Amino acid sequence: MFPTTFGATCCDNALIFPKLQIASYEAAYLLKLNISQQKFRRHEKVILYLPGICADYVPTAIDEFNASAFDGVDIEGPIGVNITALEAAGVNLTELAEKLRNDTDVDEILSRTNGSVRTLGGSYILPVLNKNQYDPFSAPIVFQGSAVVVRFGIYIESMSNFQTSTMDYDMDIYLMMGWRDARLANPFDKPILVKEEEILERIWRPDPFFANAKEAEFHEVTFLNFLMRIFPDGLVLYETRIKLKPACNLVLCKYPHDKQTCELQIKSFAYPIETVRFEWFTKKHDAIDKNPDVKLPELYIDRYEPGICNRSRKLGMCEVGGRTTGSQMCHQDVEVPNVQCLQG
Repeated sequence: MFPTTFGATCCDNALIFPKLQIASYEAAYLLKLNISQQKFRRHEKVILYLPGICADYVPTAIDEFNASAFDGVDIEGPIGVNITALEAAGVNLTELAEKLRNDTDVDEILSRTNGSVRTLGGSYILPVLNKNQYDPFSAPIVFQGSAVVVRFGIYIESMSNFQTSTMDYDMDIYLMMGWRDARLANPFDKPILVKEEEILERIWRPDPFFANAKEAEFHEVTFLNFLMRIFPDGLVLYETRIKLKPACNLVLCKYPHDKQTCELQIKSFAYPIETVRFEWFTKKHDAIDKNPDVKLPELYIDRYEPGICNRSRKLGMCEVGGRTTGSQMCHQDVEVPNVQCLQG
């Protein structure tokens, strides 16, 4: 018997956040979980949170905005998530709740972009927004106690200019985010491609920022470099290109036989973890990848390795080695109460 602890037993309606504690690699292997041995060497145990694991548990839909409390007030535009409009548009709340219990589609959304896929123009989403009374200022939370899971991926186009005087370096990255917004489910048979800023502003997006970046800016030549794909089932993939100058405290006492660790911290600016939860894409090459032509003078990046921390934030760590040592990019999960963060 391998050490495995269940945090609770099904199925009690009071059980909102069940968890599974796994203390050995052998137990994870027998359960066919994709958890590497290194995670168990680094951490005492791994805890899997299993919200909604009970099959007979049906969450309660959120309360709609009550306009009657503001009689005589001119209300501009929709407010909040309109459950009535969702159901009228054909969204089955029972099926949606079942899907959200184990929403692997968000984690696999990048596979939908492989190969050439014909898309529809951004204007196709406009009647959907009007029909569902879409509020771009409200997160797409349909059920009470649930959070929007946003998957993150980073592709490093370039890394350069490590400066010992200013303790920083330059990065050029593609930032990818995937999430589900049931309000954007539509009857079309192709994904909708949004590349117009005026349409983008009418759609809810997460609010990540780079906490330890001294400078950060979007690429705008020849236009703002972003795209959003909205799939018929309401999955959203957003991609943008960003130039960064993260801070990195270089310790050079062992140069040139040194190994440097540089962090890239991605946090939610406003949303607590109870509302929006950041997670890496599960597949390593989806979570973080780099241009194979990236090269650094007198330095090299040895490997990228996603991992999980037992603290309260998400991390990804980049170790840049000297002539005789390598480096790794390690994404580690952490949770700070009421704070969202991916840290590298």
